[in-house]
Amino acid sequence: MIEFILKEGFNVSGCPICYTTEKQMSEFLFWFERESYHEYSSIKALFEHSCICKKHEEQILKLKDKLNNTFELLIEMENEELKRLMEAKNFKRKTKDIETNCRFCLEEKRIEKHAVKTFVKSKELIENYLNSPSLFCKKHTLLILENLDKKELAEKIIKKALSHLNKVYKRIESYFKKIDYRSNEKPKEDELNAYLEAIKFFSNL
Repeated sequence: MIEFILKEGFNVSGCPICYTTEKQMSEFLFWFERESYHEYSSIKALFEHSCICKKHEEQILKLKDKLNNTFELLIEMENEELKRLMEAKNFKRKTKDIETNCRFCLEEKRIEKHAVKTFVKSKELIENYLNSPSLFCKKHTLLILENLDKKELAEKIIKKALSHLNKVYKRIESYFKKIDYRSNEKPKEDELNAYLEAIKFFSNL
């Protein structure tokens, strides 16, 4: 399944790993909304990583009053934990043992890690990527390089990034030349929007 989504990502504008993570995360949230919001095992997992980040708070708030099902049990679990904390002899040490990661962020990281490992283990996916118009963002370029065993493949991925960045750089250079008061030319659309191509590489959107 993840291989198919990665192949899809090679044909879209942007980073294929970002695309795959976002698509798989949407699937996770879809099933959370359909089934998991009231399941004990799902809520227990949420309790164990119950510091919800701002990004995922905004996403799950779309469930509206369904969240009453989630938080009824979550609050019961939290009450028990806070009581145990209050009764602990060394509450500071006990506090350090409590998990403070966001459950949804952890799921995103799991998907991202799986996508990276799937990519580096597949000669077909690597070849498809190298021949595609897509480009890994900086974060995922570094993760891919970290997980690749063969130096020649790493060099090919770096060369692809360099080629793309050089093209964007030339468009930015051309943009500045054309906005100079001595120039009679106006920047073309791809020169005006060169920053959009740059930000795709530097941002993990």
